[in-house]
Amino acid sequence: MFEWVPVLLGGLVPVVIVGGAVVAQELSVPGRVNKVHAGLLSLAAVAGTAYILVKVAEATRKTTVMFLTGAPWDYLGNIEPYFDGAKFNVWPWNYCFLDFVAGWGDYFNFHSTDAYINEHLAWFKARGFKNVLYVDPTEISNEIADRFPDSVKETGDWWVLMTLDPSKSWFQYLKAGMLGLTQRFGEYLDGFAIDRLDRAYTVQELAWACQLLDEVKAESQIPIEYVMNTLQSWQTEAARRAAFIGSDGVDVSRLGEAMAQYGALASLTQLKRYYLVGRNWWMPSGDEGWIEDVQVILSKHDFIFMPDYKASTFIPALFG
Repeated sequence: MFEWVPVLLGGLVPVVIVGGAVVAQELSVPGRVNKVHAGLLSLAAVAGTAYILVKVAEATRKTTVMFLTGAPWDYLGNIEPYFDGAKFNVWPWNYCFLDFVAGWGDYFNFHSTDAYINEHLAWFKARGFKNVLYVDPTEISNEIADRFPDSVKETGDWWVLMTLDPSKSWFQYLKAGMLGLTQRFGEYLDGFAIDRLDRAYTVQELAWACQLLDEVKAESQIPIEYVMNTLQSWQTEAARRAAFIGSDGVDVSRLGEAMAQYGALASLTQLKRYYLVGRNWWMPSGDEGWIEDVQVILSKHDFIFMPDYKASTFIPALFG
């Protein structure tokens, strides 16, 4: 529908006059419409107010939700009812954490059997999803760092930062392990969810990370796609290798900055999309803070993720 929307001039709303016409990329008009994507059709200035004829969206653009799932898949019943898209669009990618035996870094050794994992990847595949398995190439837990003594760069409280130098054991472990997963789960596997490349701090480390991804893709017997969580603004070469990207560590007080950063990087990806999630999502006692963060993010952005085990709590709280 079309509606006359009064908008105060004077710098409150970005309005650009081009050849006698006004172009407004996006307007926020409290009390009238939530978000208006406006191309100006007419303008009349009356006492400092511009009346702009715009096409008003009936509602805010529908939110897109990607589910994070993990083995064992005890909670699928919580998310399947929401696949009909009544409240939001379900992003058809299964961002999957498996149950690593020895913790962070043991990305190829699981408590669950391969048969069980294949069964559940097939469950998602039958519903039109792509499956990507989690790998963090830059850091591992202290408990297993002694397996790769030549690759340790920095040690923290519980984590160890690793180098991706191809001549060293950590790079070789990651490459062999990722290729091994393509053989074990290749019928239902579409690629990898690559986490924390922002911790490939230097140009050289990022180049080595890209080399790892390129070699795995080239040597795999199945087509491989990458999803990337958390990049630095200069890491454009990583973004070019991704289907889509995002960040699960957004400080909502700097949301505009995060949107600008990930929007620019997403323009280089295959699908031109990015998700944003606040810092509280993974904390056991962080439910209330997580919901508050998501509400702030959804006031400006339309793509989030949601852990499967919290879906029955978060979805009603966020979408009613």
